[in-house]
Amino acid sequence: MIVRCRTIARQKLLQIQLKQRQTTERFLTTAASRWNPPSSASCTSSLRSFSVVTDSTMTLNEAVVDSNEAVATMASNKPELDSTLEALLEDLQKAAAWNHGRDGKYYDKSLWNPTFCRETVDSYDALLKKISEHPAALDSQQKTRLLSAETVILAFKALLKCHYDPDVLSEKVREWERCLGHLKQTPLTDHLSLRLLTANGKAGNVGRVLSLLQLRKARGFRPRRREFVYAITSIQAANWSQRRQRNLFVQDTQQSPLDNPTRWLDAILLNMNEREVPLSTSLANRMLNCYSAGRTGKAVHHFYRVTRQPIEALPEEERPTFTQQMPRDWFHVPSRGYKYQPIKVRLEYNRAAPPYYKVPAQVKGKLLYRPDQAEGQFKLERETETEYSVPLAAAFAFCDSLQHGACGHGPIKLNTGSYNALIKACIYRGALWRAMNTLDNMTTEPNAISYNLLFAGLAAVGDVVTAQEYYRKMLNRGLQPDAFTVRTIVDGLLNLGDAQAAITVVQDFFNQHCVLPPYTTHVKILEFCLGRDMLYEAKRHVYFIQQLWHWQPNEYHSEGFIRLMRATQRNTQMQKPALQQLFAYFGEELGGEDFL
Repeated sequence: MIVRCRTIARQKLLQIQLKQRQTTERFLTTAASRWNPPSSASCTSSLRSFSVVTDSTMTLNEAVVDSNEAVATMASNKPELDSTLEALLEDLQKAAAWNHGRDGKYYDKSLWNPTFCRETVDSYDALLKKISEHPAALDSQQKTRLLSAETVILAFKALLKCHYDPDVLSEKVREWERCLGHLKQTPLTDHLSLRLLTANGKAGNVGRVLSLLQLRKARGFRPRRREFVYAITSIQAANWSQRRQRNLFVQDTQQSPLDNPTRWLDAILLNMNEREVPLSTSLANRMLNCYSAGRTGKAVHHFYRVTRQPIEALPEEERPTFTQQMPRDWFHVPSRGYKYQPIKVRLEYNRAAPPYYKVPAQVKGKLLYRPDQAEGQFKLERETETEYSVPLAAAFAFCDSLQHGACGHGPIKLNTGSYNALIKACIYRGALWRAMNTLDNMTTEPNAISYNLLFAGLAAVGDVVTAQEYYRKMLNRGLQPDAFTVRTIVDGLLNLGDAQAAITVVQDFFNQHCVLPPYTTHVKILEFCLGRDMLYEAKRHVYFIQQLWHWQPNEYHSEGFIRLMRATQRNTQMQKPALQQLFAYFGEELGGEDFL
């Protein structure tokens, strides 16, 4: 690149010198042809043209000199680059392992330090970009060490341990691939192509992953199961990165094409068949999970909203007295202008209830009528139509093709995980009746996950009645509730504004089934109570949390439950200082008389 820049600079310098010579000859010819001497204006114009040409020549000469100096500086710094490269390779070796070369197992994630991995990756990224811009900065031996397949593999391993979001990871992977492709010094081995496929899979680069699958097939590399796992992961990672910008209330045709991933899944199945890799039920379940890209407006309802009001705008009897730790913001006071004052955070429920056709309990056994149809139909019939949700219809069609043999593979037998993937797809599309029908007609025994998925869908629309019905079915099957069962039921009650029942449910599950929800559920209950000025109910739940602090095991408790209780007791988010800070955020004081 530097040699090419020199050549271009010389060519431009020759062109300017030729132009200068032509301008000089033209000036002399004009001066000799005239009898009178030229005016001062013409002399000034000609001299100005000479000065412009001279300045341009000097600028190009300085550019060539600067280029020579840059190359000379790089050549003089090669010993320093050698030591830097040695230290970088050592750091890459450490960052590629979970334990970073310290005592312990290679896969011991307790020793993992993402900060060290990011610092090492940034150093490698800066050096790679520098070499891409100035290839002559390193000699052949240094290039071989930096750009070898083994070093690049270590770099991508360290990159995957940086804990980047899929969007950031995708940008990093693409940039590195462009730099390595520009340098053309790294051989694409079997291991390196697999590592590139893994990185692109976690980054959500679906097209690049499929290209790497075809490349591995063309070069005859031995197929491995994990390359197809990461190919499926690329579709899921791409969906995860798009959930933040997802609009719930547009039609399926206006969503991302990955909402219906059938064509990409078919490409993976064809590659597996051409390379004689059998399709297993676990891989099929991963493929079915790709249809749960994100929720739609049919599956959710906004029950409440959070408001922020300055305390001076509240009535005198509603103003809190404990305002030291309340959030603050600038608000306009009519008589005093803007003032930085405490804010009262409130939780206000919307007046509009969910549409009746979203709630299964309200349309049970009833016919639904469309404006353009005289005959009614049940909600289950409506949800099984293709027009209700094209991605959902594609999910069931893809599942049927797997059972009959898809893309040259033999038929597979569905298990509980397969039905759970279909139930999840129904829940995300608001097809609750189809989810219940799938759960009731499973050819295998459902598990707690099957019911928890349904409870989550029912909680999103506030259908506590149907949730109670299926909870009884769950217990009749001999299945025990877990933490997520409690969380989904509590979410449904809080969506309806029944905080008292939510607190009672948590206590009953603990006393009857030795089950606790995640700690975030406890915090959510307190926030709902304090946001609605239900101070007594909030302190009632604090009293229950204090009982957990003093809990002691007996011979009837299992080892798993004992570990759960010990972890709950050590959780700093459920200790006295954290609870007092939470109450102070809402302008309430949790004093010593409120603790046992």
